[in-house]
Amino acid sequence: MGDRRVSSADSTTTSPAGWPLPLRLLVSVVILFHLTALAGLVLSTRTGPWAMPDGDIGIAHAPFFAERIFDSTRGYRQALRLTEDYRFSSNLRPDSDNRIEIRLKDKDGKVVKTVELPQPNSWPGSYQREQLIANLLSKNEAVEAPEGEKIPPPGQQVPMASYWRAQGSNKLWKLEITPEHLLPREEEMARPTDLSVIIAKSLARHAQKKYGGESADVALRSKQSFGALLVAPSNQGVPNLNAEDFDPIEFVFGSTP
Repeated sequence: MGDRRVSSADSTTTSPAGWPLPLRLLVSVVILFHLTALAGLVLSTRTGPWAMPDGDIGIAHAPFFAERIFDSTRGYRQALRLTEDYRFSSNLRPDSDNRIEIRLKDKDGKVVKTVELPQPNSWPGSYQREQLIANLLSKNEAVEAPEGEKIPPPGQQVPMASYWRAQGSNKLWKLEITPEHLLPREEEMARPTDLSVIIAKSLARHAQKKYGGESADVALRSKQSFGALLVAPSNQGVPNLNAEDFDPIEFVFGSTP
């Protein structure tokens, strides 16, 4: 067999043709518009709370150009379902540090065991769920005294209402149940939500079933987080903080037999 040499002229190299220039420009414009819409969503998010120059605490607004981009691309983002900035309250640090204490008592009313939630040695997942439960117990709603008295029909009880009542100081509050027409009319009142009361009773029964006890008290110890107040100038209308302001406030839901 003789040697066969292939010259460069005989071999042809083919390469795929690139996109036409107008198409490349169009795709680049679409990508740039998409990234601009996402940037407008990110930059238009409000931040805070911050200490304002006037001494107040507020939320910082987005720059003007970011709000214009956000408004002009709203329809495009809604079509792609890109309307959330993912700044939800569950992703932020809560306004206060909440802890639950379940105090199990014997028949004489003596505390025999105290269960704390969240438990310090819990697994991360369990600790997070217990912390969310404690945050739920801190939810309150306003209570308004009725303008007049309601007379119940014969054979029925007077409507009852519950509210938090201070016990000597503002550091200890107990849930008091009283006839609706006896509610204080010259002070602001609050009460736990119905979900908070249900959770407190469930926690008490679960602790009794697991650890024993004739009754159980559920208390929420809440320590306020001042945040930006600590860096605000004290001479611009921000109240001065004392050492007792950092003490926890206790809310007692009452005894569950």
